[in-house]
Amino acid sequence: MNYDNKIGTRVVRGLDFSPESVDKARSENKMLVLDMDFTTKCNLRCFYCDRSPDINEKQKEEITLSERKDVIFQANRLGAWAVGILGAGEPMLDPAFWELIEYIDSLNMVPLLYTSGWEIKSIDTVKELFDHNVSIMLKYNTEKEFLADKMVGVKGYGSHVKTVMKWLLAAGFNKSTPTRLAINVVATKNTLDEDEFLNLFIWCRENNIYMHGQSLIPSGKADNIQFTLNKTEAVSLLQKGQQIDQERYGFNYSIVPPIIGGFRCRKVNVGMFINAYGEVWDCNGSGRKLGSFPELTLEEIWNSNKAKKVREPLQEGFCHIRESWWGNIDNGWKM
Repeated sequence: MNYDNKIGTRVVRGLDFSPESVDKARSENKMLVLDMDFTTKCNLRCFYCDRSPDINEKQKEEITLSERKDVIFQANRLGAWAVGILGAGEPMLDPAFWELIEYIDSLNMVPLLYTSGWEIKSIDTVKELFDHNVSIMLKYNTEKEFLADKMVGVKGYGSHVKTVMKWLLAAGFNKSTPTRLAINVVATKNTLDEDEFLNLFIWCRENNIYMHGQSLIPSGKADNIQFTLNKTEAVSLLQKGQQIDQERYGFNYSIVPPIIGGFRCRKVNVGMFINAYGEVWDCNGSGRKLGSFPELTLEEIWNSNKAKKVREPLQEGFCHIRESWWGNIDNGWKM
């Protein structure tokens, strides 16, 4: 199976940008995705949190609900059909969460929710998310409940997230193509069980779940050599996933760190990220600020010389912040 021709069948809806769709969007100067923060509030204490600087920021004022709706609308006018809801805290803690989800859905955009699952308290909540066409990226680092609790700093989390997974499967989030269910698995030096990581990868393949398995983004608390895999370690893990894909499923692709399974992030080429304070960046991790909203419209930021320069090199999975941390930065990506 060719990676480029089958990318949409093996990732979660909202991340299924084929090379052809990226090329077309670039030729027409269109966005495909807007990543954004809903809130900086969080009820977990993850030791590896790469968003801790935003969560702990006390001096900046968050943009209003009307401004957040406006930026979503502007992104849609620029061509975006997906909204990645990243945090910086737990998005479901946002008082306006459901109003924003309904608004995104009303624009026929895909809401891709990155969530710990801690605020999903019943199957009724799962059904409501399903009915609003939400795709789910669930924090699911390990099957070991004690380790899951340790990683997020909250007792009982590991047991709860397993229950949430059962609800999501029962609701049918993994019954479509591409799937609407993904798990986010971070490999840290002090928690990685390689066999378990690869077994989770296989379980996801067998159950039409996308595994967004990766090394840490070296930012915030995660910018720590005790936690973060070096490039050799990260590549070795991806190569083992590649071998599984080739031997079990006939998937053929070349790996590009940091994400397992042949997935190549292209968001820098076709999207932008806006944090809770209206600061617009090329992505949520790489640290290249493009402008501020609402001082500038999203269109003005998108069409700025700096933004165009950032989008010019084809990303093809290249992670600016990780390569910089690993000491292998390509000069073409420096700003």
